[in-house]
Amino acid sequence: MLEQGWKCRKKEKRWRIVPACMWWTIRKERNQRCFEGKHNNIQKIKTNCLGLYYFWCKQVVIGDAENVFNIIDCN
Repeated sequence: MLEQGWKCRKKEKRWRIVPACMWWTIRKERNQRCFEGKHNNIQKIKTNCLGLYYFWCKQVVIGDAENVFNIIDCN
């Protein structure tokens, strides 16, 4: 019972970093567009944001988009 409460609080804390993760992803995309002439489509931007969120939570780098969606299902 106590373990379940701990997991719930841990997930609540993870939600606090979502705005910073979104801000960082958008800022990085803006800088790429302005200074490097690179453009990503909206799906790639979303995938980058999810990958960054996972990295900040778990400190693990994700290789491709399939892994991102598998991780989302497990959390």
